[in-house]
Amino acid sequence: MTRQQVFSLLGSPPLADPFHMDRWDYVATERRRTGDTEVKNLTLWFEGNSLTRWEGEYFPEADKALAAEMRRFGNLARDKDKPPRQRPVSDG
Repeated sequence: MTRQQVFSLLGSPPLADPFHMDRWDYVATERRRTGDTEVKNLTLWFEGNSLTRWEGEYFPEADKALAAEMRRFGNLARDKDKPPRQRPVSDG
């Protein structure tokens, strides 16, 4: 995967280290119903323009909810198995 592809998927890394340009760090937080905040880190390493390894965590249980939320805004492709939703035709 290239840097541009990672950037397209994850966005700009919020933590930029000018001394380690081949390392991108992402931090995610999620507030639980109990009031606790869970923090997870994801670190990506590049060699040249290619992603070579990654380490860390994310919130896999939130994948479906996030996908549903993004579809509301048209930012995520629908499942290939589902037919596209028909939009009403306006007479205007």
